[in-house]
Amino acid sequence: MIEKVKKTIEKFKLLNKGEKVLLGVSGGADSIALTHVMHRLKGEYDISLHIAHLNHMLRGEEAERDAQFVSAFAEKMGIDCTVGYADVALLAEREKLSLEEAARKARYEFLTGTAEKIGASKIAVGHHADDRAETLLLHLLRGTGPEGLEGIRPKYKNIIRPLIKVTREEIEIYCSEHNLSFVWDSTNEEVIFTRNKIRHQLLPMLKDYNPNIIEALNRTAEILLFENEYMDVETRKVFKEAVISEKDGQKLKLRLEKFLPLHTALQRRLIRYCYTLITGIEEGLEYKHVERVREFIFEGSTGKKIDLPGGAAAYKTYGSVVFFKENFDLNREGVKYHRKIAVPGTTVIPEAGAVIKTEILSAEEVGNEYFFFTSRKGIYGL
Repeated sequence: MIEKVKKTIEKFKLLNKGEKVLLGVSGGADSIALTHVMHRLKGEYDISLHIAHLNHMLRGEEAERDAQFVSAFAEKMGIDCTVGYADVALLAEREKLSLEEAARKARYEFLTGTAEKIGASKIAVGHHADDRAETLLLHLLRGTGPEGLEGIRPKYKNIIRPLIKVTREEIEIYCSEHNLSFVWDSTNEEVIFTRNKIRHQLLPMLKDYNPNIIEALNRTAEILLFENEYMDVETRKVFKEAVISEKDGQKLKLRLEKFLPLHTALQRRLIRYCYTLITGIEEGLEYKHVERVREFIFEGSTGKKIDLPGGAAAYKTYGSVVFFKENFDLNREGVKYHRKIAVPGTTVIPEAGAVIKTEILSAEEVGNEYFFFTSRKGIYGL
């Protein structure tokens, strides 16, 4: 198995000599095997290691047991360890995410923060070939595009997956051969979760049609990996031309004059890219959400807003659509525009989705009644 890991490291350029690598360790067989393998390879690649474990506060005593196990394992291996806690249930409720999405968001925020704190340039996690196959099927069942069929990338930004070519069976054999104990997450057996249904029900059935189904799905994922990498480059090029980032990236203004002529494929990718930058969520926007945004762009009224998963929203102004997080005070920020008001006459205000009608009245017609409106510059009377 270790030779397969080395080939993966070399093929996808996962490591550079002299790096500090943060290992995300849950205590399960995959992360324990990952830690053991990386420990064996640290001299060859001249790397230093640090372990990080996050208690999601979802499984009570079992979760605390896992944290203690990882701490003891780290001490046994002679590797420094950081244990963190996150109230995932509260995060899911606050940001309108599923528990799975919230756990993933909390986990990667913790890993990223820990890596920055200790000066680690890479974060290694234990995803393997079975995980990649399950993710591909999960996305396929929900409906997905080429990105979803890619499953899990061997490398994304500073996150690396050295075990991505290794099967779950190979990992369990490795742990047995090296007398590595690990903890078992009881929720992995609960088929109320779709991923577990795929693991325990769908994949065993598919193996009747193709005994090498894990290998076949991983081959498909790798083909699409390189196709998607090319499209990602094109999407970032378009982003630079079509999107204005404001308020340190808290608000992204998509210019319609640049967006509308794009091919549908690039429009969809650009919407997802904006959503990811705003929320930090990689997989929170489904096809139905993307198409809803496209419909809003083409047919929505100026001044209207639509809500998106993960606490994000899009607001349509004259000539653009603004993506932002719901906690961003759009009203305080305001939509900047000016219009000359026809007096008397009718003036359309597309930015506000309003029509102003005016007429001139004599003092006798107005009498003693006045109407007031306010602005930042003061109070005016009509």
